[in-house]
Amino acid sequence: MRCQPLRRALGILEGALSDIILTILASVTASSVAFAVIVWLSKTWITERVKSSIKHEYDLKLEFYKAKVEIEKTAAIENIKSAFKDSTFKRELRFSMLHGKRFEV
Repeated sequence: MRCQPLRRALGILEGALSDIILTILASVTASSVAFAVIVWLSKTWITERVKSSIKHEYDLKLEFYKAKVEIEKTAAIENIKSAFKDSTFKRELRFSMLHGKRFEV
């Protein structure tokens, strides 16, 4: 009979101890899940930031090269127009001199 109060005390202690262990286990689990979610969100956010930064950088380079090609294209067109005007002027000059000589003869 002397053991009965001791067993009751241990039973109460075991119940309280199991409650504490369950509370600690639940707390650790919740903290671990929250930490995992925060890490995953941070990783995703950082990845998206890096991707958008790289995309922005390449978009700027692409716009620069588009502008450069447009300038070169415009310059090439102007050179062709100038060469065409020069050849047209030379041809007109030649024919006018030829017609002048024909007129004299």
